[in-house]
Parts: sequence; C-alpha cells; structure tokens
Amino acid sequence: MIVSHCDGKIMPKKPPFRMTATIVDLVQKICMVLGRLDHCNFKVHSDIHLRKTTGIRSVKSSLAIEGHSLMIEQVSDILNGQPVIAPKNDIIAVKNAIAVYEIFDQIDAFNIEDILKIHGIMMKDLLSEAGNFRRGGVGLFKGDEVVHVAPPHQNVSGLIADLFAYLKNVPDSLLIKSCVFHYEFEFIHPFLDGNGRMGRLWQQLILSKQHPVFRLICLEELLEKYQSEYYDALQSSDHDGSSEKFIEFMLNIVMQALEILEPQIQPTTVDKFEDRLAYAKNFLDNFKRKDYINLLKTISSATASRDLIQGVKHGILESENNKNQTIYRFKK
Repeated sequence: MIVSHCDGKIMPKKPPFRMTATIVDLVQKICMVLGRLDHCNFKVHSDIHLRKTTGIRSVKSSLAIEGHSLMIEQVSDILNGQPVIAPKNDIIAVKNAIAVYEIFDQIDAFNIEDILKIHGIMMKDLLSEAGNFRRGGVGLFKGDEVVHVAPPHQNVSGLIADLFAYLKNVPDSLLIKSCVFHYEFEFIHPFLDGNGRMGRLWQQLILSKQHPVFRLICLEELLEKYQSEYYDALQSSDHDGSSEKFIEFMLNIVMQALEILEPQIQPTTVDKFEDRLAYAKNFLDNFKRKDYINLLKTISSATASRDLIQGVKHGILESENNKNQTIYRFKK
C-alpha cells in the first residue's frame, strides 16, 4: 500500500472509495440511533437472552449464505447439545461458528494473528488449511462466468497487512472502516474457503469497537434476505475499482439492523419526570406529546401528559397551542 506523510508521520493510504452524500447521511442517521441507545443505559453484557438469540440467528444466516441448509431450530439444538440429523459438514460448521461467537468479546479486531486464529476455529475439520492464508490462486464463479479473480497468493500477506494498517491508523469512522474492511477482505480473498463468513464476522467485530450495541445486531440475517443485492454491491465495487457502492449498501444494512434491534432494548426505568425530560432534551425540540411518547416508548399516555404538565409547571418547558395540539419546547 502506498503511504503518505502527515505531520511527520507515515500514514497508510486509504483504499479507494468516494465519500458520497449517501454515506454521510447514513453515518449521521446511525449515530443518532446510537445516541438514543446511549441514553437507554442498557447493559449489553447483562442481556444474555438477547445475545444468545442474536448469536443463533447470526450463525444460521451466515452459514445459509454459504450454502449450509440447517434451520434455526437445528442451530439452537446444536448450541444446546441436542442431537440433530443433518449433513456432517453442516453440523461441524455450526459448532465451529458457535465456538467463535462464544469468544466474540475476546477477539482483537485489529490483530492479524487473531484473524488467522479465528479462521482456524471457524474452518476446523472443514478445510485442511484452516488458519492459514491460501497458497494458490482462486476465482469466484456465477454459473460458468468468472465474476472475480483474487490477487495472486504471493500478495495476500502484504495486502492483508496493508488493510490492517488502514484499519488501525487512518482516522476514518469505524462505521466506514468496517465496510471498507469487509469489501477489501472479500476482494483479497485471503483464504481458500470461509472468506464470506470471516468478512461478515470481522465487520461486526470492528463495529463493536464503535459501540457495544453492535454485539447484539444481526447483520447476517439481513444479508441472507438481500443476498443478491449483497453480491451485486461487491461486484459493482469490483467493476468501479472503488468501494462506495458496497459501503452504501452495508451502511443501509447496519441501519436496518439497528432499527430492528432498538425496540427490543428497553430503557433503564426512570421514576422521576425530570429525569425523563432531561433525557428527552437531548433529542426533542418543538415537539408534541406523541413525539415524547415515541421517544421514551415504555411510558403510558397518562404519564407523558403528567410529565409535560410538570415540565411546564417547574419551568423546564414552555408550551403553546397550535391548531388544538400543544407544542412544547425546552427553555434555554
């Protein structure tokens, strides 16, 4: 990778992509959702049921994209040690993926040695070269058509080192870096097999360094649903020699995953109206009662009305009637 000098430091050059208006808009929208979740004060580590459910769905969908045929109930049974009648390799693939997700929090997303170690676990008993970069050429086919020829195997170690240097040293948002890494990893195709599931896993690992809620999202389920669009975005970026189409696609997937997850995360109970109003102040201005209810989600209409009345009474809010609907705003 070509390097550039900045303030006397040698910085890795970014992989090629343009910062489009769509990318900027999606990053802003994702950050808004993350801000709302921050104020919920949820505990990722304590939500064992949600993490387990997400893990099962992720394993099922990621392997389905790779052609494995187990149903979600079978994946759950394997996780719980129950016997399952299915192809041997499908069962091995599920057990390996579960083993990886069980140590998710221990994986260093910025360490090349960890990506080799995790590939070794993910592909154990499925690939003789598990845990090692490929030692030969590889191409991807769609029917009889060659859709991608990966770089020569002699270049893999250097290309992966460059990619990790970008990941660790270039000051882009991790939201964008996660997408760039995912695309470039698939382009390099560093392993003989398992590249897709490793690229998807690594994007989630990088995202989890941006915010802990990303340990709970299920990107793979959406990528299984939009599998054709997923591969189209990869191929379009290959054709363009620039990954912005893939970045836009994946940020859309991230946004959808957060929108699915957000209603499942309940805010920490707040008993005082002033605490609820202090939380709402971060997000609302010139708002109606329904906006307040939609933000807090767990409160009743009656509680919302009392909060707003008390807010006006105590000088926290001011209000005005507008066509029979009261508009509230926080006093400066």
